[in-house]
Amino acid sequence: TLFHSGRRDEAALVTKGKGADHVAKLEEKMLELTSYARKKADGFMQLAERSQSKVENITTILVFGGVFLSAFIAFFTVKHVLKVEKALLNERNELQKALSEIKTLSGLLPICASEFFMLKFLR
Repeated sequence: TLFHSGRRDEAALVTKGKGADHVAKLEEKMLELTSYARKKADGFMQLAERSQSKVENITTILVFGGVFLSAFIAFFTVKHVLKVEKALLNERNELQKALSEIKTLSGLLPICASEFFMLKFLR
């Protein structure tokens, strides 16, 4: 057919009168509609690209914020654990000293008891 082979004007002449005018108007409206659809599609694509860029920026900020917050929490957790560990070590050393003093005193207790016993009954 003439229309499909790109010879539109000839195809329009074949159809005489109102039909030819109607076909020409339809073709003009189709071109307008196609142009409108392309402009809308381009606008949607630009909007989608802007939205994607915003999402990428927000995601990047959230990831870096999460990493920073995790590092902050880890730092203070380690600091607290080291502080508690140092306090426990000090307590352990004090308990070791107290145990040593108890052993010394328990070694003196029989000596003192025997002296007390001797003094009480030898008088």
